[in-house]
Amino acid sequence: MNSPMSKQRGFTILELFSVVVVSGVLAMAGMPLIKDYQRSYAAADTQQKFAESLAVARERAVGAGVSVFLCASDDGTTCTADWDNGWLVYQSSQKKMPGETVPAEEIIQHIQIAAADAEFEVIDENLTAVSEIRFDSRGFNTASQRLMAMSCEPGAVAAADAVIVERSGRVRIGKHADQQEKTSFRCQA
Repeated sequence: MNSPMSKQRGFTILELFSVVVVSGVLAMAGMPLIKDYQRSYAAADTQQKFAESLAVARERAVGAGVSVFLCASDDGTTCTADWDNGWLVYQSSQKKMPGETVPAEEIIQHIQIAAADAEFEVIDENLTAVSEIRFDSRGFNTASQRLMAMSCEPGAVAAADAVIVERSGRVRIGKHADQQEKTSFRCQA
């Protein structure tokens, strides 16, 4: 005859504890991969938003026949030199200097980006930081040289993907290191 104890089924405390420990080890091993994925997603999202703002600025410049600017902005009303927190798209007869307030009637768009571990840099072909971008009434980039916007970690080499504003005003997302002789841009520490 079978005893009542032999028919019970279940897990022992040792088996349950083993499953919990193995699950914890696997979760801890996957954390760096999850953080890298989140960081690269945030960088790609910022670049996409920036490319869209550039397209809006260029369309407005051509459509209205006036100059349209993008400048770095922390608060949505004042131009700054740091693109990390966002930017403004505004229509004006002249550019605003860092620290100068843009009148509300000139603002077309304000994009605020979430604080991230990576920085967002806009540079020219000489690897010099740029604080504003201007499209003339024909939609041309008035800097007369290619501009690049990219995400990077402080002190590290910039990511290979960048938003590129050609001299013609054309905007694209692609590789910024397309010239072998160019040295890689290092983000500010």
